[in-house]
Amino acid sequence: MLTRIAYSSQATRDLALADLQGLLAEARERNGAAGIGGALVYVDGVFLQILEGESAALSALMDKIARDTRHREVTVFERSAIDKRAFAAWHMAYLTPGAEQVSAWAGLDAGVTIEALLADMRSNPQLLPRVLISIVEALADD
Repeated sequence: MLTRIAYSSQATRDLALADLQGLLAEARERNGAAGIGGALVYVDGVFLQILEGESAALSALMDKIARDTRHREVTVFERSAIDKRAFAAWHMAYLTPGAEQVSAWAGLDAGVTIEALLADMRSNPQLLPRVLISIVEALADD
């Protein structure tokens, strides 16, 4: 079954650009082989990721992420069956917006921190589709 998972996690340490590039190269290779696509947003030490693929492949990947020492506080916002991929063109797209931009994607005040945004997303699931659409639009503009 085709599935989408949206989650966030806190980086366990500051990641330099080289670290992020290595993580992305690894994810793109592994995800391509597993038929997984998605987008990674990294802002202020927080990963916000949307993954799409077959349910079993995503479950295996989420288990790996939960054990990955680069992540802590893995929080799944959504896991749902989908009819069509939003990220079919990307094994792992990547965006590095500021917290203000992510807040604008969610329709929140520009001064909201990434931590406050994640708390809002946990308590208000209607924000996630808005953020998802904004990520796709931002990727299309690149």
